[in-house]
Amino acid sequence: MSSKNLCEIAREILLTSDPDLKASRTINTVEDWTSRRIPEIGVCKVPDKPAEPLGVQLVDPWKVPKRGKGGTEATRISSLHSLCHIEQVAVNLAWDIVARFADQDLPRAFYDEWVRVAGEEAKHYKILSERLQELDSKYGSLPAHNRLWESATETADSLEARLAIVHMVHEARGLDIHPKTVDRFRSSGDLRSVSLLEDVIYPDEITHVQAGVRWFKHLYKDSSEEEVICRFHEIVGERFRGNLKEPFNHEARAKAGFTKNWYEPLSKD
Repeated sequence: MSSKNLCEIAREILLTSDPDLKASRTINTVEDWTSRRIPEIGVCKVPDKPAEPLGVQLVDPWKVPKRGKGGTEATRISSLHSLCHIEQVAVNLAWDIVARFADQDLPRAFYDEWVRVAGEEAKHYKILSERLQELDSKYGSLPAHNRLWESATETADSLEARLAIVHMVHEARGLDIHPKTVDRFRSSGDLRSVSLLEDVIYPDEITHVQAGVRWFKHLYKDSSEEEVICRFHEIVGERFRGNLKEPFNHEARAKAGFTKNWYEPLSKD
């Protein structure tokens, strides 16, 4: 039985700078939580931001080298590195939502879900990191940016905003660009990467968007569907710059319970 509560462990993971150790600690914590070896949810002082990943140069988004459009190995490594970094940030996002909003009246199922998400993001990080090593590269070989975490900072004051912007806008955007990303790897003959992205990561990411939708609805469980969607539109209008970008992956979004009436109106002026 752990002597620390879930939030205290989440804080420790957030402040772990070694990304491999962060992933391993996450996977171990998922097992401990699901086995009820962590006694309670608890509360803790949540850091304003996680530790920067050791060995990774973080730069402004516009300073990250643009990936080429060809199917060269360098281009594939660049794409895999970007995806690996996103998964590392996603581990932090899952632990942050667990710890930051622990003072709210939420059921244990909320924590069960986001602990699961953290574990799956850690698994994604590990397999992408290993894939980079198979290509004689590694996570940290290229610079990366922290724009996704900035969205977490901007929504640190509100669970509804966090769910809407991070998990229902940004994560859903990941579903939208997935088909084109996989097609690039497939056209270059990199079927190993295609299998990892298509068979392992993609199904999990659909459920992560689904988690955002589910818990956003939970916050308005006494409201009608129309009222909940209207509130989502209001938050995105207040907290997100610009319109949502097409094309949308309607099939994946629908599997996540995220139907067109939620997002299509936000793609228009």
